Amino acid sequence: MVRDYSIDSVKGVCLLHMFVLHIFIIYGFFDAKGAASEFYFNALSFFMSSFYFFSGFFFKSPENGNEMKYIRSKVKKFIIPLITWSVISLPFVYCKDYLLTNINTGGVKWLEPFTFVLPLGCLRSNDALWFLSSLFLVNVIFFIVNRRLSGKRLFVFILLCYLYSFVDSKILPCVFNSSNVSLGIVYFYGGYMFRKASMKYSIFRVWYFILACVLYVLIMTFDPQYLMFVSLGQVKGYYILNLVFSISGIYILWFVFKKLPRISLFVYFGEHSMSLYVWHMIPLRLVLDPLIKYYYPECPFILYFITMLVTICLTAWIIEYCLGRKFSILLGY
Repeated sequence: MVRDYSIDSVKGVCLLHMFVLHIFIIYGFFDAKGAASEFYFNALSFFMSSFYFFSGFFFKSPENGNEMKYIRSKVKKFIIPLITWSVISLPFVYCKDYLLTNINTGGVKWLEPFTFVLPLGCLRSNDALWFLSSLFLVNVIFFIVNRRLSGKRLFVFILLCYLYSFVDSKILPCVFNSSNVSLGIVYFYGGYMFRKASMKYSIFRVWYFILACVLYVLIMTFDPQYLMFVSLGQVKGYYILNLVFSISGIYILWFVFKKLPRISLFVYFGEHSMSLYVWHMIPLRLVLDPLIKYYYPECPFILYFITMLVTICLTAWIIEYCLGRKFSILLGY
């Protein structure tokens, strides 16, 4: 199957934005950002939704309907990289505690990395991997439900997932990403239905694009949205509007990249999103950030930002090159 460069471009933009966001947060700039950066983060706050959406767009139920075969394929794609890069992160976090913060904390906190296993399904030492456990559950749940429900009954199930995600995020304790899994199923279903519609109709029409732009601009102008997906914390805006805003934003980016020529940088990030994603928090939070803050605490943000971004990309490329095809399963390939 030939890759769609426009989809890789959207994924690349969203992944690059996620790196920028994480760099801001770890440096300590996110809560003290100015108007320009606040607008930027609000404008692309749908970035996590896009990954669920495109996963649903590419969803294809096996012809023989073998549930265990499908689940095993998703274990290879999501759970093996999750376990691998969680374990790899442990020596880094223990070394960080021992070498750089031992004086202040009184020792290595051996069990602290495991405190996120129950709520987020990942280790705290590489907590960005919550998304892999979440996407695994989304894929498996949707596959099982889609085999048993169809039409209106499937839509009712999706509606219940949406309502549950709202209640869960407000009231219930988070267990294995329960709230963002339920909301992820909604976006997954959106991508799935988008794919079905694309097989019958022309989905990239100027009028659809204009409608998406109008909705997006109105919401950005009068009620900017920001949903912190990992905890489903509504930082800004309203839960129902966030759904409209996110779908509109995804469609706008996708439409634009359909019309633009191939932009190699974004396509590269999209094509190699898994290797970049599973690795990026290790050099960012566990290696470079403590080293820079320990040895060069007055480091200006622009130098910090460039160092982080270049290091993430370069080391991820080296890792993917070294693993090659023989160990590509560690990257979900």
